[in-house]
Amino acid sequence: MQRPCRRHTARLSLLPGPPMHASDQRRAMRAAKANNGSILPSACQANNVDGSKCTNPVRQNDPIAFKFCSDRHNCLSDGCAAQRVVRNSNTLGYCPEHLCSHPTCSGVRKPPSTFCLNHHCAAVTCIAFIDVGDTPLSPADPLRFCERHRVCSVAACTRFCDIRDGGGISRFCREHSCHTADCDLAAPGGGEKYCEQHVCMDVRCGLPRANMASGQLCKAHECQHDGCQQYRHTGNFCAKHGCRILGCEEPVADVGGDVCKKHIKCTVVGCDRFHKANGTLCETHEPQTCGFNRCTQQATNSGLCLNHKCSHFGCNQEVPIDQASVCIAHKCLVALCIGTRKTMQPPQSMQCANQYPYDLICPAGG
Repeated sequence: MQRPCRRHTARLSLLPGPPMHASDQRRAMRAAKANNGSILPSACQANNVDGSKCTNPVRQNDPIAFKFCSDRHNCLSDGCAAQRVVRNSNTLGYCPEHLCSHPTCSGVRKPPSTFCLNHHCAAVTCIAFIDVGDTPLSPADPLRFCERHRVCSVAACTRFCDIRDGGGISRFCREHSCHTADCDLAAPGGGEKYCEQHVCMDVRCGLPRANMASGQLCKAHECQHDGCQQYRHTGNFCAKHGCRILGCEEPVADVGGDVCKKHIKCTVVGCDRFHKANGTLCETHEPQTCGFNRCTQQATNSGLCLNHKCSHFGCNQEVPIDQASVCIAHKCLVALCIGTRKTMQPPQSMQCANQYPYDLICPAGG
């Protein structure tokens, strides 16, 4: 094996970088011969990010083909001799020609696209850019496809993904996209428009929840009491906030109560009847007012006060005119007379004078 002469050995020993193996020296000699006798430097010609000179040997110790070291500065793409890109004081793995064109990506381009596998459409022959960030995705992930080629993530669905109103692309087709804003979960489809997290929990219902943040029911199934999100028991309220009386759909009257205003019991001890709307007693125990015109006096069992009830014994008819004391059946027939008939009825009968009119006028008229 031929060794370099002393003159060339001395010249090689003056080169910067680590000592060279004999085979590397021969490669350097061939490089020198190709360079008109000048010895090419065997050390990397790049500077480190801190500004210091790199002392690593050139790639493959071949100064003819390469100027930069393999460890830090030469592009990692096979056969490329260009220097790597430095971004934000960090040396990346590839030169500008082989680095992905995405501004924050450090991956290698996949020709004919100018982007890496993670940033161009996974469809065959498509080189369209896709912006999925810097996190690598599975080739089967729908997000690995451009808007033109992206298909629904639901198994066996071949529809293209839906484009949202704001311009973003859903992972699902329109049939399987949840209709809640900004939701990226799947809907069952077949007319059901909401995912499990946003659909009413009633198994027969497909409506959206009334409160997406904390509720579980739609407006039709959620209690209407302010702030309550429980299931409706009867009518519009849950068991806690609705009247317990069967068929009643009103809210409870008081906090902690179980009936509405219409079904609160009479306050009389032992009475199970409901009190009247504007009182605390039932109709039986609450004093009634007179039924004559607008009279406000307390009524007797007849429904009339003493002033407007016929004074004849056993008669509960209404007095027709003011200042009279008896009803039509017992009043004198003389016009404008308010007196009582002389004889109301035969002694042996309790029927009124309409049936036995023995004397239809008062003593003054007779």
